[in-house]
Amino acid sequence: MLYYYHFAPDALMVSADSPYKTYQEFIAAAKKEPGKMSLAGSAQFSANHMAVERLNKLAGGVKINYVPFKGTGDLIAILIGMHVDGAMGYLPLAIQQKGKVRTLAIATEKRNPALPDVPTFKELGLNWVDRAYRGVAVPKSTPLVLQQKMSDYFAQLNADPETKKKLEDAGFILVDVPLAKMPAFMKEKTAQAMDDAKNAGMIK
Repeated sequence: MLYYYHFAPDALMVSADSPYKTYQEFIAAAKKEPGKMSLAGSAQFSANHMAVERLNKLAGGVKINYVPFKGTGDLIAILIGMHVDGAMGYLPLAIQQKGKVRTLAIATEKRNPALPDVPTFKELGLNWVDRAYRGVAVPKSTPLVLQQKMSDYFAQLNADPETKKKLEDAGFILVDVPLAKMPAFMKEKTAQAMDDAKNAGMIK
């Protein structure tokens, strides 16, 4: 990786027609019948999958099943039609589908202006501020000089005011992790990734 430019925060969603109006109601139902409720997401052992495993751990006494789909397009119809109890997706999707889905919580530091009534997981007592990062990678054989030039170029793009506004309005959070900061950033994120993998049973 040579540059991370933004991330999409985790978001817990249910259908707008779901009987669960709040995070507390959803978790209470999950605790009442462990292993019965389900959350859809994109792909097996993906960021969505790891987020469900994290919810199971942090919510305490909860066992919610993860149902993987090929992609976001596939799971939206399933979610809206209530073929699952909810979905673990991202804030941009929650904003795009506002009116069709009800977002119960988001993994951000503070509430998002597009969904002002939706609490953060931190407000709900969970130490959870996380997301799926998006960035740019090149082969390891790419000359370091070229890697640095590309990293600098994406930093310029990320600083464009118009681009920044469009992304933030859509629910993305802009970050600037250039080439020089990448080793420390990856080291920091590896610990949480390993913990999630253990929770998912991928490693011992």
